[in-house]
Amino acid sequence: MKTWAKWFRPGKWHDLPLAILAQAGRVGPLNIQIVSDVGNVRSNNEDSAAAVYPENGSMRVDRGMMLVLADGMGGHNSGEVASRMAVERISKLFFGGRGEVLDRLKKAFHLVNTEIYRAGQEEPHKGMGTTCTAVVTIGDALYVAHVGDSRAYHWREGQLTRMTADQTYVQYLIQTGTLAHEEANKHPKRNVLMQALGAAATVEPEVSCKEGGAAPGDIIFLCSDGLYEYLSDDEIKTYLNEGADRADTAREMVDEAKRRGGHDNITVVLGRIQPLEQDTALKNTQEFLENSKPNP
Repeated sequence: MKTWAKWFRPGKWHDLPLAILAQAGRVGPLNIQIVSDVGNVRSNNEDSAAAVYPENGSMRVDRGMMLVLADGMGGHNSGEVASRMAVERISKLFFGGRGEVLDRLKKAFHLVNTEIYRAGQEEPHKGMGTTCTAVVTIGDALYVAHVGDSRAYHWREGQLTRMTADQTYVQYLIQTGTLAHEEANKHPKRNVLMQALGAAATVEPEVSCKEGGAAPGDIIFLCSDGLYEYLSDDEIKTYLNEGADRADTAREMVDEAKRRGGHDNITVVLGRIQPLEQDTALKNTQEFLENSKPNP
């Protein structure tokens, strides 16, 4: 049994069969790349990331699919525990819940914040916490929930849009006009979080919906600060522009961040919605091969 199991609430949350993809693969129309690297300095990886979806196909159409990333913090491997709790519990609570999509996301974040906070009151995980960014695709809509400074982006036809705002002290200074954008990356408090799951008894996740955000050819991109500390938004966009069809784009970005320093754990989740023409070509190829089989 996992060490945090005693903080789980019993009930139907545990009854919904979910599949968890933690590396690379294809689920429905979504081609997924997940790369998580310890970096060049840290001794353990406190990031967690996954694509989570109901095993039942009809329920997957109704409930969608979640891409989720968490960046943990705390000594004695507590950050690793907190980030795994966030990824596993938020997805479980969301897919097992009832109500509107954004309400279910909010509730899942609130409940998991309480679980991590309570677990963090006791040794050996005292004071642990984690960021968490989740994007749910249902139909052509994207639903986003976010706490901390991990990021979610949407890429379409060469244009990259950030769907989350960093919940950091530096971002607060920028929003209040106290600090210029170009000074943010060098500010000594750029990594100070205003919110994190488990850091306080309550939390207020930012949630949003992007209708029409899941069109064929689009890319949903999540990353921890270990990536964007070294790669700017423009550089991320260039990688996606040039490598949208490649299977190693996420790995290339992580390797470049390591080459430039890699002082932190680095995690990337890349989900590309398969273009319609590729789906059609695949179907036609399969039909051709099927029809080409010799008759018995």
